[in-house]
Amino acid sequence: MIKDGQVREMRRLLALGNPLAASARMTFMNEKTARRYRDDDRLPSQRKKPRDYRTRVDPFADVWRRNRDCKPKPFSSGCRKPTQAASPTPLAGLSSDA
Repeated sequence: MIKDGQVREMRRLLALGNPLAASARMTFMNEKTARRYRDDDRLPSQRKKPRDYRTRVDPFADVWRRNRDCKPKPFSSGCRKPTQAASPTPLAGLSSDA
């Protein structure tokens, strides 16, 4: 994947008079790819088209349909109501007498 900085550097090298093949090599780019970006004024980030389709099925789609008031939040338990705290139990094999 070509980054904006690579294309900027390649264009800078071309402006200094370096040949396309040398500029492409210096920016770790294939010569054909460098030619594409030389002839196009856009940067790689500007060439991307917005995607309005899903690339895979949403595994939580039925959950969001059932809980319309629930909003997805990263690293949270969603809309679950807090339950009673579990009583602390010692882990098997560990003793506090050590």
